[in-house]
Amino acid sequence: MGLGFSLTTCTKKTFHPPWVLKVSSVGPHIGPEEILKLPRGDSVPFSRLIEELAPSRIIFVGETHDQIEHHRIQEKVLLELLRRGREVVVALEMFQRSQQPILDLWSQGTLTEGEFLEKIEWETTRGIDYSFYKRILDTIKEHRLKVLGLNIPKELTRKVAQTGIENLPLEDQRRLPEMDLTDRHHRRYIRSFYETHQEGTAKNFEHFYQAQCLWDEAMAETLSDFLNSSEGEGKTVLVLAGNGHIVFDFGIPKRLHRRGSLPYQTIILKEWKKEWDEDLFFSRAPQPLADFLWITQPSSPHPKRPRIGIVHLTPTPA
Repeated sequence: MGLGFSLTTCTKKTFHPPWVLKVSSVGPHIGPEEILKLPRGDSVPFSRLIEELAPSRIIFVGETHDQIEHHRIQEKVLLELLRRGREVVVALEMFQRSQQPILDLWSQGTLTEGEFLEKIEWETTRGIDYSFYKRILDTIKEHRLKVLGLNIPKELTRKVAQTGIENLPLEDQRRLPEMDLTDRHHRRYIRSFYETHQEGTAKNFEHFYQAQCLWDEAMAETLSDFLNSSEGEGKTVLVLAGNGHIVFDFGIPKRLHRRGSLPYQTIILKEWKKEWDEDLFFSRAPQPLADFLWITQPSSPHPKRPRIGIVHLTPTPA
């Protein structure tokens, strides 16, 4: 049987964990449940995946923003958690903390879709077709689930990307979350991406890296604050964000764990490719890519390029 993808882009003599070799046997004819449990890479059905998630208070499900199949899988996970009686809060990268009052109105069912899109300024701030997220947001409204906006204002991350934390006005520095810039594995990972994506506004890698960490730290802080509040008590939080914020636990998961030790698990959704993204082969991380890797058939290309968060300013793996 021919390999499903090429390893030729990887450096010679690089050690790859067992699951990488198992992914290599996956061909282009992807089934609906091509789920691998890492680090071994054993194939598991959806029912087993859900059972494995049972002990976790926080479940991260990554995505490539313009892959509709990824959003269908996220909806499937959400509906199954609800069917099993979990009290679920959906936390979304695409929304900012300041938009929480609008999100609460949506959850309460008091806004029409048109009113919601206008108030949230979808067309001018999201840059992606609403249909990608419509079914998830409809499910949230139907079940009156809380949706949590994770992000911080774009202008703050933009300033950091352009000038660095050290040059921010004192007023802006006071708005920053607690930051950890010392993870050498994460730094290497981001640098490997930065070297092929230097069209952003960050003038140097250090500013670029600070902006990436700020983005993740802010979302981790929002999650931590909610989970430690009376409103978050006993809730299961389903976090939907770009894969780059979740892979290897580098982004939100590790930074959330630093703020508290609640159990979490991670699922990375990746569309099948003949040659996979570099993050799949990053061999210097001390932990696997995720707890689960779900491989999907790629969706048809979409003409409108996603630009959630600061992707258009300081690109990060999606």
